[in-house]
Amino acid sequence: MKKPVKVRIYGIQEIDGEKQEQEVMTEGQYYVQDGKHFLLYEEVLEDNQKVRTILKDSQKFIEVVKNGYLSVKMRFLEQGSFNSLYETPMGNVSLRTVTKKINRTFSQEKMLWELHYSVYMDGQYISENILGIDMEFV
Repeated sequence: MKKPVKVRIYGIQEIDGEKQEQEVMTEGQYYVQDGKHFLLYEEVLEDNQKVRTILKDSQKFIEVVKNGYLSVKMRFLEQGSFNSLYETPMGNVSLRTVTKKINRTFSQEKMLWELHYSVYMDGQYISENILGIDMEFV
């Protein structure tokens, strides 16, 4: 059964020693199926474009799939890497994520996933990143 949740997504990206931070608040739905955690939510970008996101936590890895104005499928496996295609209106880019650390904090009221990873685009190192997804039951 899907449960309504409040979702806070925050990101920290460090490029050439400079940090950029972003934070978005939205609503979503959470459920568990076959022992896997699923979180579904929608983000609205600056130009009012929408991106639907599905987070799937299988305990072995975390997968984040975005569809809409931007599309990408990223898989995070501690100390592992994953290649994907980042699709944008301006064109497609080859993307590789190298996961350094995954933090999971679960309680009765909320859940937090925090992913620490490096990003490479077209084989070139781009940035260090932290993606946090903080979910609270409504």
